[in-house]
Amino acid sequence: MTNIEKVIHKHLGTKNVEKILVSHDEDIDGESIIRVKVVYSTDVEELPVETMAKVTNELWEILRKEDQEALPLLSYISAEDTPELNAA
Repeated sequence: MTNIEKVIHKHLGTKNVEKILVSHDEDIDGESIIRVKVVYSTDVEELPVETMAKVTNELWEILRKEDQEALPLLSYISAEDTPELNAA
C-alpha cells in the first residue's frame, strides 16, 4: 500500500473506500501533478469536507517530505456514480 493509499484509508476508513486510482500527469503548464480518484462506498451518504481537507493536507506533507514537487489533485466519487470504475 502506498503512502497516498494509507492516508486515504486512515481518514476515510478502509471499509468506506472501494478503489483508489493514482496517476502521475502534467498540468497545462507542464507542472507535475498526481491525480488521485477515490471511489467511496455507496454506504457513505456524504464525505465531510473536514475529512477531505485532512487528506489533502496530509498528502501535501508526505509529498513535501519525499521531495516531490507534484501537486495532488483529488476527486471523490461514489461507487454508485462510477460503475465503470467499480467493475475494473
